[in-house]
Amino acid sequence: MPLEALIGHIENLINRMHDLELELDQIPFSKIKYLLADAITNYKNGLKIIREALIESVIKRAELITQLKSKSGRSFSTEQVIYNFYQEIVSTSYLTAERFNTDATMLVKTSIQPELYHWLLEIPEYFGVKKTIVLQEGIRFITETFDQKILNPLKPLIELAKRPDIEGSLAQLKPIDLTKSNPIGDGYVISCVRGEAQNPVLWPVLYHEIFELIDAEQNLLQNLEDFVTKKKRNLPILDSDSKTNKHWTLEIFMDFLAINSFGPMYAKSLLEYFKRSPYYQTLQHPEMSSRLFCVYQYLTSSFNSEMDIFYKCQTKARQEIEPEITRYEAEQELDSAKKQKLSSLYSLMVQFLGTIDIPTFLNRLEEYRQQSTNSQATFNNLLKDERKFIPFQDPLFNFEDIRNNILYHHISLAIDPCVMLNVVLANNDLYQMKEHLPVVIDSIRKWKIKQVWNLSVDELSRES
Repeated sequence: MPLEALIGHIENLINRMHDLELELDQIPFSKIKYLLADAITNYKNGLKIIREALIESVIKRAELITQLKSKSGRSFSTEQVIYNFYQEIVSTSYLTAERFNTDATMLVKTSIQPELYHWLLEIPEYFGVKKTIVLQEGIRFITETFDQKILNPLKPLIELAKRPDIEGSLAQLKPIDLTKSNPIGDGYVISCVRGEAQNPVLWPVLYHEIFELIDAEQNLLQNLEDFVTKKKRNLPILDSDSKTNKHWTLEIFMDFLAINSFGPMYAKSLLEYFKRSPYYQTLQHPEMSSRLFCVYQYLTSSFNSEMDIFYKCQTKARQEIEPEITRYEAEQELDSAKKQKLSSLYSLMVQFLGTIDIPTFLNRLEEYRQQSTNSQATFNNLLKDERKFIPFQDPLFNFEDIRNNILYHHISLAIDPCVMLNVVLANNDLYQMKEHLPVVIDSIRKWKIKQVWNLSVDELSRES
């Protein structure tokens, strides 16, 4: 049988997908397990599409072609037809199958902590996005759909199976829609730099990717444009080409949403990423100076907060970013005209933010303060009335308390990860991965358990 070795190899890869599914039992969180299972099913179906396309389309087409006489009257074997007509598509099929296997394996055998899902997926859940979202190690921070990751590389095979016509042959193949029997489910793969998967300094950059996902689902940029139009204003023109201008505005807008939601130290993460990865202006990405100036404006804005955590994190982040802004100004990368445009854009984004329901860092701090100061939530009160369900309450920690517990005493805290990570990143000079990463991860786990407990208590309270 022609292509027997390749088809056998792909069948082995499909069996490996089953083995990966069995390995998911080692993950203690059912929700994450289900997300990864959905993703693996997509890759498995992608492999099945390749296998069926080779058997039902490529080989059968080649067999029909061998029955046709060439102009010279010479006959060709099926293998020769495949080599002459389908060599490229067969070669690409092998490479694509290998990539699917690698991608799926990296989802399970990864250094990405599963607890990161609990933290990051809070935003899509808040916006009601119910599609499968998985995290994957890669060479850059990027958000891609399963269509982009799986279906796009398979388009030549899928289209070939849909076109049964063999010119000159009376026998014809039945058209096949390979995606019907092997559907690829909707969803997203968010990649983070492999070497940084265990480094909290660059975790906040994933918030940028999360908001790009939300934009793809709910057209946040278009909503911003509509908001500005209703105010009889226009978004500043950052580039004369309309497509480039839209891409640049989107990138800056995503940074704006990320720093508002994660907190001031997102600015530090962005700067660290720019320092490590050579950043160049492209049609998709504006100059580094433009993006940093946006987050710098957040760091120089005044906000009302009763907790010292915000002020100290904002101050620390501003001290790290300010020298870069000063350098850009001195080198004329940030001239007055550009700063005026970026300031105008920032002002419009701030106004727009007030019209949408979105978790902000200030919201997180206020919720943390309120949850931590419930005078009725005491163990004694619980003992007095066993019928009264009281959510677990942390004491109210300030900036130094969080820093000391996490970084000095190695005590994990059940507080919002964005609050905890902002303080950790503000004291990054104290951070040691081997000592502190387990504490940071355990804090996220405790926070999630506390969330589930509080939701359960609220539900029981309503039922009673």
